[in-house]
Amino acid sequence: MTEGNKYTDEYIERCFQVWYSSNQPSMALLQRSIPESPDGRIPATITLSQFRDEHGWDERADGLTALAVKENDKLLINNKAEMLREMAQDAHEMRTTAKTHILENGFDNSSSAVTAYFKASEEERLVRGVSEMLLKVSNMASENLLLRANKLLKRKNESVDGEIVEDSDADGSSPAPE
Repeated sequence: MTEGNKYTDEYIERCFQVWYSSNQPSMALLQRSIPESPDGRIPATITLSQFRDEHGWDERADGLTALAVKENDKLLINNKAEMLREMAQDAHEMRTTAKTHILENGFDNSSSAVTAYFKASEEERLVRGVSEMLLKVSNMASENLLLRANKLLKRKNESVDGEIVEDSDADGSSPAPE
């Protein structure tokens, strides 16, 4: 138990969990939501405010929220990358179907198979590149992202005869698609 309030650290932690899970309500609203302490008491709002201040609830909540946002961002990126992989697979299947049609039936007076083949090839190339770029960027540290952004901005401003000067990353690979 902490001195002065006679509530156990476990009970104070439970109060924090209810407060955070309830989207950090006022102490008056929290008081109506928390369970009784093991000895059957409910802390006064002033006591709950002291818990918040003395135990760093606001700072801890900010940290937890930042982690939740980061995890959600990763999930969104992974979902988008998966969708792009599926689109690339669909485009690959469409290209294969169009190619098979052309090989089996030759070039007839219809250009739909040829058009489908080239459009599907372009779609597959584009989607695979975006998917790989998303995964690469999502795994980069913040400092590396800032360095990469600065490098791209600098490169964008360094043009020779109207063309952008190509460069490569430190690992020798080409820059990510823009």
